[in-house]
Amino acid sequence: MDTKLAPEFRLLLLAAQASRTPERADALDRAVQEPIDWTILIAGAQRHGLSSSLLAATGRVSGVPAQALAKMRRLATRRAAATLARVEETVRVAGAFRRAGLRFLVVKGVPLSVQLHGNPAARDARDIDVIVEAGEIARAGDALGAIGYDPLDGELPAPELASRFERTKEIKFVHRASGTCVELHHRLTDNPELLPWTFDTLWQERENVSVAQGEIPTLARHRLAPYLCVHGATHCWARLIWLVDLATAVAAPEAASPALAQATELGFEPLMLHAMTLASNWLKVPIPDACRARARRSSRIACLDFIVKRFFSGARWRGEAPPGSAGRFVRYSIWLRLYRYAMKSSWRYWRRELAGELLSADDRKAFRVPDQLRFLYPVLRPVGWLIRRLRT
Repeated sequence: MDTKLAPEFRLLLLAAQASRTPERADALDRAVQEPIDWTILIAGAQRHGLSSSLLAATGRVSGVPAQALAKMRRLATRRAAATLARVEETVRVAGAFRRAGLRFLVVKGVPLSVQLHGNPAARDARDIDVIVEAGEIARAGDALGAIGYDPLDGELPAPELASRFERTKEIKFVHRASGTCVELHHRLTDNPELLPWTFDTLWQERENVSVAQGEIPTLARHRLAPYLCVHGATHCWARLIWLVDLATAVAAPEAASPALAQATELGFEPLMLHAMTLASNWLKVPIPDACRARARRSSRIACLDFIVKRFFSGARWRGEAPPGSAGRFVRYSIWLRLYRYAMKSSWRYWRRELAGELLSADDRKAFRVPDQLRFLYPVLRPVGWLIRRLRT
């Protein structure tokens, strides 16, 4: 394992591995003997959505401080209550859409936990992500409003809504009482050149999973690997749970090659190869020798790997740089942007990315111009950037 990774992160990677071999048990025994800052490790596990994995892996390992174990168990109790609430809310949201006569799919979250692990509580989920047809966003918003949700950015005028749909994949709604966030999607990715699947295709192929004695429609299993790869990579794998999800989806011997074939067809084979290599190196997921050989021959993968290490080496894995800091600017305005442009080598993809750079929703929040002057936003982009930095 990479020695540039912090010992706490190396232990978290061991905890996240699905393997239960004697070799892994020995590695865990050795890892807990290192000088581990358990406060940092536990906080990092929460950030990466792997608190359950950490407790399961270290709960019976000698050498773990009793205080750290007690804290992990307290957090597990709270997490169990939060998971139960999330399951119930997912079912409630699904019920609201059904009553409204809407076609919808719930992606990630509870359904993904059932698909990958057969257990709705297997993953530390956050928001509830729902995709509907683009023309049904207004009705879907009304259905959410009927059960206590409001748009995070308030009601948007029709021109602003249409402009936002061109740039981004979702609108966020927040429950007035609980604070639960529902992300209402009209496509799976901000840049439609990454996954150009239509809603009709996703709906016709959908898989229904059983959740709390109900059925929740979600993505078909054969669509999971490309989607999980693109979703995690778009955020440069900022939460390790996303890599664990992908690793689980391609871990079976018969799963890796079809996933790579889909990525090749969609135009991001190097990205999938890089994700598989990360899963192999960090999580010990077996990948076919042919995939590993193709990865070694790709200069693009070396570039992607170099950028990912800017996010995970040393202490970078465990926290965000302070708002307005140089470190945050370098991480998100330079490295993350470079990673996204390297995800796919297509002029259509790059054109969409550039359009997203020039027309940012953040600028519209920072300052407003009359609708007839909206074409000035790309020119005023540096002003919006400066205003946001001064406010942080």
